[in-house]
Amino acid sequence: MKVDVRGEVCPYPELRAIEAMKRALPDEVVEVFTDHAPALETIPVQAERLGFTVNIDKMESAEWRITLARTIQMLSADSPTNKKRVTIILHSGAYDRASYALSLAMTALAMEAEVYMFLTYGGLKRFTRGCLENLGEETDSKMTNVISRGLKTGLIKPLEEQLVNARKLGLKLYACPGTMAQMNIVRSELSQEVDGVMGLAIFLNLALKAAINWYI
Repeated sequence: MKVDVRGEVCPYPELRAIEAMKRALPDEVVEVFTDHAPALETIPVQAERLGFTVNIDKMESAEWRITLARTIQMLSADSPTNKKRVTIILHSGAYDRASYALSLAMTALAMEAEVYMFLTYGGLKRFTRGCLENLGEETDSKMTNVISRGLKTGLIKPLEEQLVNARKLGLKLYACPGTMAQMNIVRSELSQEVDGVMGLAIFLNLALKAAINWYI
């Protein structure tokens, strides 16, 4: 199986490689073609976790082929019946922070974790209709040019695209009702990708049983 992720940046080469390894037949070799150097570090870690050997060949000055071959069956700890849980509180509405929160969520989901994201204040405002695509006032002025350039070159994926991909992988997204009341935001104003409203007590119960909790 050949996976060409040239032109893609983290976390996408890693995510595509994980998906390919999970789909591969027992005797099938996965070849990943990349021009993103960090993938030479991230993909081997996932390959080891999933029971694949790794061989890296340099093809061009900045292109590599990563060959992945299965050696053992997936460990029981990685099976869907033993999923770890990750919770994320997204407090900031800054574009870069929202983007990174979604990147973390997608990576955790690809690693068979269940992920719950709780939106509050700036993070809640970011996920209201019409606000995903804007850089927004909370985004640091020093980051604005970096993000704009990254969006134009494709090194940074638009938030809308990241959100759709994260939802496909199974991200659960909830809004804080207290913050909604304080900011005069009603349910119909939230992005259609938001699952609904969740109280603090319910979210804290999820967080207490999580392996990782992030506040962004």
